[in-house]
Amino acid sequence: DLDAWVKKKDLLVKRLLEMLEYGCWGEASLLSDTLRPALDKLPPELYDNNFQMAFFNALEDRSILSSRSERQTWISVLFDYLCHLSTQKHDYVVEVITYAHRTWLEKIFTIRDDNTRSHLIKYSAIKMAALDKYWLRKSIESNDNIYDKLTRNTWLSFGAVVETQVDKLPLDDADVARLINDHTTFIKSLRAPDEKKKRITFEDESAVDDNTEPEPDKTADRYQHSLNEFIVKVLRVYFEFAEHKQMSSAVFTNLRSMIVELDSEQLFVSLAKSLGYSSLYSWYDSVLKRWICSDTMRCKGLVEIVFVISNYFTDNELESMYNSFQLLSPVALEWSIEATGLRRTWREPDRLWARGDAVERSVRALCERARGPRDDER
Repeated sequence: DLDAWVKKKDLLVKRLLEMLEYGCWGEASLLSDTLRPALDKLPPELYDNNFQMAFFNALEDRSILSSRSERQTWISVLFDYLCHLSTQKHDYVVEVITYAHRTWLEKIFTIRDDNTRSHLIKYSAIKMAALDKYWLRKSIESNDNIYDKLTRNTWLSFGAVVETQVDKLPLDDADVARLINDHTTFIKSLRAPDEKKKRITFEDESAVDDNTEPEPDKTADRYQHSLNEFIVKVLRVYFEFAEHKQMSSAVFTNLRSMIVELDSEQLFVSLAKSLGYSSLYSWYDSVLKRWICSDTMRCKGLVEIVFVISNYFTDNELESMYNSFQLLSPVALEWSIEATGLRRTWREPDRLWARGDAVERSVRALCERARGPRDDER
């Protein structure tokens, strides 16, 4: 009887927090069903700062400690509560939601078990994306700048957390690989299309045409713009980390799959500009060329990334890149030959280089090594 509980508001708050902190199997579903109608009936005096902080801390703990199915329900409860709180007219709303969102974000990356952490990151990112899109829609509908503040704080938190995590990375290849994999999962989940709403059609209803073109979403461009800026920041942080810590192989071997999946001229140009270069080729000519020629920075992953980026060079720029390969070590040249073979399409500079003397010498050397020493050399 919710009305009776509301009259005993202290007991109601205590019961909600106890359910969150000590709740047993199945109570996530119970709370999910009752929370929104309960919140709508709560008196305003319950919405103080201490209650909000305690509520969110308990929710975040439960989302981590529960089983997979329960965990998804707890995260959904957290999502619903953040949506609800954002519609309330209190001075502390932005502060509390930003705190809760940032804490939620930080916690999902700290779980030791790989499968649990991966699931938490994936499902949380999907809900965080939905939350940001909800605030974008509310901003358009209500013209209330509180929603603009919330969505701005969301992306600032994303960038700040990633930057802090990379800055604190130990110089260990396994730790670098784990964090890059986690960030890749997070970004892929933020990029995932919205889930299609399921609908039951009864016998007396006319069939719904699923091929109908959806109405244009005015929030899509704003969301995509913020997402692209975040992805650029993540990539920039890793490129800077690789150089400053001389961790090229650990970084680029694992970052390669993210870059291949995100493959976009606009993205790479934005990345180059964020690093201080006016074009993709000027970035290559000033930095990447030096790295792939360096004894400390060259690695196969970096060479493959260079080839992904070079898909957007002009023919003259591509020819200049191949001319610079005269400076490569034999092993880096072999990586380059292999990467050339993986191109989506070949252009004239690719064909000219593949038929050139440097490639022929490298292939001959590879064949000699594969054949082994001749009898008269044994």
